[in-house]
Amino acid sequence: MEKHEATIEIKNETFTVGRLIGRGSFGDVRLGAKCGDGVDGSRIPSVIAIKLEETKEGNQLELEAKVYKTLSGVTGFPDVYAVGEAGAHRYMAMQLLGPSLEDLFSFSGRRFSTKTLCMIALQLLRRIEFLHSKSIVHRDLKSANVLMGGAGDEATLYVIDFGLAKHFRNPTTHKHVAYRDECGNPTHMTGTARFASINTHLGMAYSRRDDIESLGYLLVYFWKGSLPWQNVEAMNRDRKYVAICDKKMNTPLATLCAGCPAELRSYVAAALALGFDEKPDYSKYRKLFEKLLTRKDKTFDGNYDWNLFDAPERVAADHSQSRNGTLRSVLYKKMMKKT
Repeated sequence: MEKHEATIEIKNETFTVGRLIGRGSFGDVRLGAKCGDGVDGSRIPSVIAIKLEETKEGNQLELEAKVYKTLSGVTGFPDVYAVGEAGAHRYMAMQLLGPSLEDLFSFSGRRFSTKTLCMIALQLLRRIEFLHSKSIVHRDLKSANVLMGGAGDEATLYVIDFGLAKHFRNPTTHKHVAYRDECGNPTHMTGTARFASINTHLGMAYSRRDDIESLGYLLVYFWKGSLPWQNVEAMNRDRKYVAICDKKMNTPLATLCAGCPAELRSYVAAALALGFDEKPDYSKYRKLFEKLLTRKDKTFDGNYDWNLFDAPERVAADHSQSRNGTLRSVLYKKMMKKT
């Protein structure tokens, strides 16, 4: 927002619009702080996230807010308090969350342990399954779009940014969208190239399988630290998209998942084998990661790599790397204070 728009009125309460804390598909996200004591009985917390878009850019926030309304009250999706206009901007007032998995991934040395990987996978599969049950596909699953909960809810994963979300079937009749094949034009794609499915690159209509495939790439990324197509270079964005698509299509499963647990490889294989309108077997996928936890003698206890005091060997056992758990936990708490 412009300097003269340092405050915003939301449901008869004044909020200051502070520093940038994130960027979405169609707008910036800033910190919002309530001025004064606010209104008695208000359901809006004193500190929130405010997503902004210029009114001249369309009404994407309004469409995104409708998705959030569908997901309202469900664990792992942020609450939306209000949507409106202020000056030259449209806003969406939302629940303030913690750091993203991308931030925590970098913070953790760009490797996650088996336990942390499985806790992430199990939660995200729940989020995706619920989203799909509402006939919605996210279309931009990536590390920056998964945040940890705020104070008191730090162990819960939240999926955000539904600016690109779309119905893959009619919510009432459940009639699936028609198959669309525009192969040969991988320069126009939806989402983030690093984690996009091959079919998305090829211009095919988006369906549940694409979210499932994107999750597979995300989990491999968290385990290995990078993906084979990350360092692809090209003269411009369009050519880079083509090069990334080509690299994905020509990277064998054995190469992509080299060094990964067998269960993760099985998940990626299953994701790549899904048909266009096929319903993913979410329960089967979760059992893979539950099996991996059991095989490694680990439990889902909400203690991740970035906040453990007493497990400095957690990643060393999986990746031959040492960690200082106490120091990292202190640093994580400092990160939370900044959000």
